[in-house]
Amino acid sequence: MESQVIAGLGDVVTDGYTNPSPNIDSQLPPDGKKKQPSPDINSRNQNHTAPSPSTPNQPAKLPPNIRKLVVRDSQGNARTIQFNPLGLPIHGSPYAPKLMLCLFDYTCKHCRIMHNYLKLAQSRYGDQFAIISLPAPLESTCNAQIKETHKSHKNACELAKLALRIWRINQDAFRQFDHWMFESDEPRTLEEAYVHASQLVGYQPLENARKDPWPARQISNNIELQKILPSQSLPALIFGQYFTKGSPANAKTLFDWIEQDPDMQPIHP
Repeated sequence: MESQVIAGLGDVVTDGYTNPSPNIDSQLPPDGKKKQPSPDINSRNQNHTAPSPSTPNQPAKLPPNIRKLVVRDSQGNARTIQFNPLGLPIHGSPYAPKLMLCLFDYTCKHCRIMHNYLKLAQSRYGDQFAIISLPAPLESTCNAQIKETHKSHKNACELAKLALRIWRINQDAFRQFDHWMFESDEPRTLEEAYVHASQLVGYQPLENARKDPWPARQISNNIELQKILPSQSLPALIFGQYFTKGSPANAKTLFDWIEQDPDMQPIHP
């Protein structure tokens, strides 16, 4: 039996819809009645397309900006992942024909390798696809799956929350920060990351963003999404019906994996 995972702006659940997140009004719960945004967070996504209202005899329709991917879990069951690319950190256009989900950790050396290969892939395939960034820290502070945090993953949770706060403030700044985080040979320290983040978006906006509960909630939801995958290893990529874990041996290995999709043809070989 196929079950659902909804991954939108702060929403990841199994087997059904969640309530919409406080600053998005483009998702519907099962009764088809639209909930009002929470008053404690200012809406930033007022340009989202609202869903068509349902009737008593018809189920609520998915909003047009909701996308789907299907993966197999560790038991071999099909799991449908539904997500709103307008409400998640993304490299590329949320309207790209193909979308890839990337689960990662800023302190993970294999994620650093994968990030660099993904940059090459974006150059190779252009606007044929976009990458949605879903941090899933390997630190017990925010990830109950981790029983004991390795010293190499210290502050992984805070680094992930910092990145998501930046995205809420300025999406272009998030992309710059995300690339910067993976440019060094060793993980950035929390102090270094905060200084750089302040330079990108300003100290006060960053401090104000600490009050936003969304980053912590999204991280929790990313981890819930990770739990259903065939492997808990990071990095993890979901692309169409395909799933891969860990960093590939080289960029060509990643390209070959992507090009299992016959629609994906290099524009810059």
